[in-house]
Amino acid sequence: MKFRWPPFFSVIGLATTLCLMTSDIHALVLSVKSLGMAAVGVAYPQDSLVGGFNPAGTTEVPDRLDLGFTWARDRQRTKIHGNLIPIIDGSFDAARTKDAYAPEFGLIKHIGIGTFCDVTLGIVAYNRSYVKTTYKTSFPIFGTSKLGLEYIHETLSPSIAMKFWDQLSVGISVNYMLQRIKVNGLQLIDIPTRTAHVGHVTNRGYNYSQGVGVTFGILWDITDCLKIGATYQPETSMTRFGRYTGFFSQRGKFNIPQKASGGISYRFLPCATIAFDVEYIPWSDIAALRNPLKAKYVTTTNPLLPGFVPSRRLGKSKGIGFGWRNQTFYRVGADYALNDQLIVRAGYRYAKTPIRRSQTVTNQLLVDVIEHYITCGATWKVTRCQEISAYYAHGFYNKVKGKNSIPLAFGGGESDISHEQNVVGIAWGMFY
Repeated sequence: MKFRWPPFFSVIGLATTLCLMTSDIHALVLSVKSLGMAAVGVAYPQDSLVGGFNPAGTTEVPDRLDLGFTWARDRQRTKIHGNLIPIIDGSFDAARTKDAYAPEFGLIKHIGIGTFCDVTLGIVAYNRSYVKTTYKTSFPIFGTSKLGLEYIHETLSPSIAMKFWDQLSVGISVNYMLQRIKVNGLQLIDIPTRTAHVGHVTNRGYNYSQGVGVTFGILWDITDCLKIGATYQPETSMTRFGRYTGFFSQRGKFNIPQKASGGISYRFLPCATIAFDVEYIPWSDIAALRNPLKAKYVTTTNPLLPGFVPSRRLGKSKGIGFGWRNQTFYRVGADYALNDQLIVRAGYRYAKTPIRRSQTVTNQLLVDVIEHYITCGATWKVTRCQEISAYYAHGFYNKVKGKNSIPLAFGGGESDISHEQNVVGIAWGMFY
């Protein structure tokens, strides 16, 4: 029997056609409470969505249910200048569809099994990343239809965690991951000299990929006020995008990279806590995202020239990709309880964009270059068992100016890409 992926997710209240975490990949993660503090969560559990940060953290949260909703607006642009073909130059809006929305869901239940050990079960459903570019025009160097790409990555994670002697927690989550992709406007790339699988590069509609991975987590209560935590997620193997075997390397393979994170939180006042997280993601481990610049046939850092070599054509095991560098995220946030009913939060996140200046032309399809985010949020306890939370995040405008980005075979010149974003979210939580 053929399994229909989108209806499966709708059963748990997710609509993949409306899903977003933020357009900037891994810019923030999940939980309206944590997002108010720039998405710190490895060592500071606040609600049932903590399983998406650190499955061990579920032992620190009482039995509760959380439902959240996020709205984001993007401003993304591409500017091409210096091309030998006059009609190529210009400034182009990459975010014709500027608004996007996302739900999130979390549930935690404690099961006591002994005097020295507590077991906690949890489940969380959320959007891990979403990228969408929709240009109003075609790009003659790429194709004849309007250029655009949409990528969605959904995650459903049941988890189990154990806490020993009220100090040390360990946990594991099993992550069911679903990806959806659509690519348009690359007809001039969908030819034998550019791809190994003609007819499987562009304008093939939506295509799905799925896989199962795990996340390991640990959380240590050093004192009543100080916690440290760490997580590790190995690389997750995903099924191939069958309709886009000529677009992604390894015949449509787009695995989820491994990542490692660590965090610390400190309650420096009875009513205030500060937390810090660091996360490392080696994007270049993924064939679809890397683009080695050192090879005997490469005489420039331009990302497209290797594609003229048969072994580096799109869809090959060593085919050209988006040329991302590895990325480290730094997040810091604090909260303060003004009274028994109201808690306020603020945070800051920094990560150097993974997009190199030489790779801007291929990344016109992504335009994810925000490096700095600030966030704020609050929680209002409506009753003893229910609360409402909200947050706002601003991704500051950033531009990556191309350098040797467009080869002479495509008219030369440079491609500059820029991006900024505003995000708001609201959530309801209930203890039970």
